[in-house]
Amino acid sequence: MNTPATNTFLIVLTHSPYGSAHSQEAIDIALACASFDINVNVLFKGDACYYLLPNPSAILAGRKSSEKMLSAFAIYGIDTLYIDEYDALARGLDISHSDGRQFVSQDKIRHLYTNAAQVVRF
Repeated sequence: MNTPATNTFLIVLTHSPYGSAHSQEAIDIALACASFDINVNVLFKGDACYYLLPNPSAILAGRKSSEKMLSAFAIYGIDTLYIDEYDALARGLDISHSDGRQFVSQDKIRHLYTNAAQVVRF
């Protein structure tokens, strides 16, 4: 039986980028954990897959641009963003290019959950 790494957090985003404060809170937690040398994996599921789309109307929604928020991850050592392949395809999103994003199957998602010491879902 695999034991999870003691310092690995899995942050799971499930809400759209601009629908509520949940997404911003998830990003804040991910960055805070990473700043304390905690390994962080970020998984986008459901409507959070819309983070993949550039959205110039973020300012109109009173939110920061999702592209700018996600670009901060690399600065904190969060190099790979995991996106539920099924959810992205179900929403008609193009999964052909990566840019540090990894589209993952249900098996890989199970692996992320299994290998995390803590899971925080938004």
